[in-house]
Amino acid sequence: MDLETLRKKINRLDVQLLQTLKDRFKTAEEIATLKGEHVYDPKREHELLQQWLSQGLDENFTRALFHMILNESRSLMIKK
Repeated sequence: MDLETLRKKINRLDVQLLQTLKDRFKTAEEIATLKGEHVYDPKREHELLQQWLSQGLDENFTRALFHMILNESRSLMIKK
C-alpha cells in the first residue's frame, strides 16, 4: 500500500474509534439511569482492566487509556 492509502485507512479508523467512544459514553449514561447513585463498581472495573490488558497493547498505554475512558464514563454517569 502507498502512503496516501494508509493515511486514508488511519482516518477511517479514527472515525470508527471516536464513534465507538461516543457509543460507549452514551451506554454509560444509560447504565447510570439504571444504577442510580452507585456508579462505582471496583470488581467490574478490575475485570474490564484485565480484559483490556489481555489485548496485547503496551501495558502503560492500556492502563492510561483505560483510566481516561473510565473517568469520563464515571463523570457522565454522575451527571445523570
